[in-house]
Amino acid sequence: MAGRSASRNLKLQDAAALFEALRGPSIKLREAVLRAVERDPAGALGLGTMQGWDVVDELVHQSYQSCSVPYYRALMRALSAFDDPRVEALFAKVAQQASDPDILALVARIRAGGTADEEPRATPASAE
Repeated sequence: MAGRSASRNLKLQDAAALFEALRGPSIKLREAVLRAVERDPAGALGLGTMQGWDVVDELVHQSYQSCSVPYYRALMRALSAFDDPRVEALFAKVAQQASDPDILALVARIRAGGTADEEPRATPASAE
């Protein structure tokens, strides 16, 4: 992600720029950054740390903050790109506490080895 465009007008050169974009007031910019993180999690981690935090720390932290449901879903999709025990711990907690059925389905798919973008598979009715 270093030096790559997260959106047409955004280039993230280091963790400070990444965190500034993720913490800024523009929801469009934050969502563009989350999509870039989801596409290139290694690149996001490669931007390094700021005050001891990496991108996973920041995203996990944001998941505990008050935000819109669409932004929360974008956070969960970005986090799903990381194979990290901090993410698994968060998803386990979300699976126990979330009330939004879309968030629960998203986390369940990810924890079952699926991806954030998969559509839930229809389960055939049991034949009796």
